[in-house]
Amino acid sequence: MSALFTNGGGIYKGMRATTQQAPGSADTHEKLQRKRLAFKKLGERRTNAILERIRILGNLANRSAYEYSDDDLKKIFSIIEQELRITRAKFQATEKREFRLD
Repeated sequence: MSALFTNGGGIYKGMRATTQQAPGSADTHEKLQRKRLAFKKLGERRTNAILERIRILGNLANRSAYEYSDDDLKKIFSIIEQELRITRAKFQATEKREFRLD
């Protein structure tokens, strides 16, 4: 990381000394714990928000208040299912694809 130092009125950019931590060190473990907690916090919050919006969408099923066709339902659920597939694929993508010209 860069740091700024002053010397007699001038400012100099230099390198800050850092220590390297071995893989599996306490710092690495703490970082993984923070990342896990952040995932859980955001994952729960975002999932609950999505579930609530789905419940609200379900209110449209009231035929005495709304008029809709089977085609309308197909369009709505098709786009929701498509986005779910895309999002699930992001979580399941573990390998990097490599391009080659044969």
